[in-house]
This record gives sequence, structure tokens and C-alpha cells, in this order.
Amino acid sequence: RGKMLNGTRCIKKLYLQYCRHGGSSLGMREVLIGEELQNWSKKNPQVEVVPLLKPSQHPHLHAEYSNGSKRAICVRKYNPNDIFKHIDYLANKRPVNRSWRKPSHRHTTKNPSIQGFWDVDVWQSNGPVSNKSVQQNAEQ
Repeated sequence: RGKMLNGTRCIKKLYLQYCRHGGSSLGMREVLIGEELQNWSKKNPQVEVVPLLKPSQHPHLHAEYSNGSKRAICVRKYNPNDIFKHIDYLANKRPVNRSWRKPSHRHTTKNPSIQGFWDVDVWQSNGPVSNKSVQQNAEQ
């Protein structure tokens, strides 16, 4: 489920970011050298696999989907089998669709705070204002 949308794969590009010398990129370098990545790319010809050399950076998998959305997973110090699990995870995920989300609104509640709302004038120069002094001022 989620692999296909209208008969085509949702994922378009898969970037394999790695460092040439970093120890955390060892598993990613093994993935790039091995034959499993070539076999995976032959099974998925619609996905463009791009190795991306970034010195002094931890390895990441970046996926770009057909609707323009992106996902990234850090694969620092992962072995090749775990990296392929994440590659399959990204390939099988549906793209993120954030167009349906409404803009955030202020938090409202049916049970207001007993202490009242926070105000800038709560702490005055002569100390905090207690609830009793606020009530006395309201009665006057």
C-alpha cells in the first residue's frame, strides 16, 4: 500500500548523501560499492538514484516525490542492510501532502484557568498582584 499512485511510483529521486572519509558513512559507502544498489535500481527504473558526496557530513537518504514533497532520514553508523530497509521505506511511502492542513489558531479551551490569563502588569514594582487585590479593584 502506498507504493503506487495512479499506476506510477510516487518517489522520483533518491539521493544517497555520504562522506568519503567519515566513519559514520562506512555503511553508505558499502551500499554504493555493492551490487545490491544496482539490482534495486534495475527493479525500480523510474527512481533516479543519485550519490551525493558531502565532505564532513553524516550520511542521509533524501527522497523527492512526484508532488514536490521531500523526506530525509539520517543513516549515521548504519550497516548496509539497515540502509536498504530505509531505502525501501522511503520508496514505499506516499508523498507528504500538507495542503489540507489549516493554519494554526490560538489555543482555546472550555475550562479556563482558575489563575486567570497572564498579563504583563502582573508583576509590578511593589510585588505580585494577588487575586484579592484584583477583586477589590473590580468591586470599586
